[in-house]
Amino acid sequence: LEAGVELLRALTDGKVYLTLPGSGGGELDSLPGVEVHRFRGPHPAGLVGTHIHEIAPLKADQTAWYLKAGELALLGEWVLSGRYPTHRTVAVAGSRAPRRQYFRVRHGAALMTLTGGQPLGDDVRVIRGTVLNGDAVGGDGFLGFYTWTVTAIDEGADRRDMFGWALPQFGKLSASRAVFSWLMPKKAYDADARLNGGPRAVVNIGAWESVTPLDIHPTFLTRAIRAGDLDEALQLGLLEVTEEDVALCTFADPCKIEVGEIIREGLDLYEEEA
Repeated sequence: LEAGVELLRALTDGKVYLTLPGSGGGELDSLPGVEVHRFRGPHPAGLVGTHIHEIAPLKADQTAWYLKAGELALLGEWVLSGRYPTHRTVAVAGSRAPRRQYFRVRHGAALMTLTGGQPLGDDVRVIRGTVLNGDAVGGDGFLGFYTWTVTAIDEGADRRDMFGWALPQFGKLSASRAVFSWLMPKKAYDADARLNGGPRAVVNIGAWESVTPLDIHPTFLTRAIRAGDLDEALQLGLLEVTEEDVALCTFADPCKIEVGEIIREGLDLYEEEA
């Protein structure tokens, strides 16, 4: 990591920030030439968008580059050995993963090598990334250049719950307290890919704002994007967010709106017209 940090310092005239969890990793506090910040709390405390927003918010004419810890380690290995690293450590997670653990594999490896070497079946969704911000590529896909996590969950397509949210129950996760699971905040759940409903009209009830750590109003931001009002979208914080920053908004939205797709639409519009 230290060799990777030295390379970053040589590549930029700006500051190099190192973000760490709230506890642990004390030996990294003494890395020379970096400004260390610690973030505590659940997701999205670990997102780079949260870090940039809290440490050094961007202006329209500024650019911030970021690396994950694994990518920084690969850079350091390249600097020290003079050879391009061809392996990386990937986490395999999810209730339908045969083996939930870390694997050291080659870049671009087939996902099937991480899931037991056999297809998992049509009832399993294999995601390149996390459940909140990954790509459903199927078991015959491959690792992407930026992939550090592979997740396997139940499709759930053949299952429907009678009366849905109307029945009192404790076994289903709800972001809006529609069921009694909110009484057990630390309970673990087996996620599946069901939407539990279809797209509906957008109703502003504060669901998005309740899960957004950034100082923005995602409801008004997405409205400005859909209206094609780029100036208002910029004033509302368009350049401070990407799809992963609003992934929880999509998850918690009772209207089943893909908020990340709207944000990408706005960013593409900015790239075309700015």
